[in-house]
Amino acid sequence: MGLKKGQTNNPNGRPAGTKNKVNNETKNWIKEIVDGSREQFLIDLKSVDPEKRLLIIEKLMKYVVPSLSAVSVEAQISAEY
Repeated sequence: MGLKKGQTNNPNGRPAGTKNKVNNETKNWIKEIVDGSREQFLIDLKSVDPEKRLLIIEKLMKYVVPSLSAVSVEAQISAEY
C-alpha cells in the first residue's frame, strides 16, 4: 500500500520547495569562483589563439542564447493547415 499524493511518513521533513542544502552551498561556491575569476578569464581568453577562442565562446553561448527545438516536417505541415 502506498501513500496518497501529498502524504509523507515524515511530517517533520524538509518543507516543499526548499532547496537541497548541499546543492545550494555548492552552487554558491561555484558562483563565487566564477565571479572572482571574470577578469582573469578575459585575460586568458584573449591570450588563446582565435580559433580556440571562437570554440570557447561557442560553448559558452548555450548558457546565454536559447536553443532551437527540432520540428518535424509533418508537424510543420499540419500546423500550417
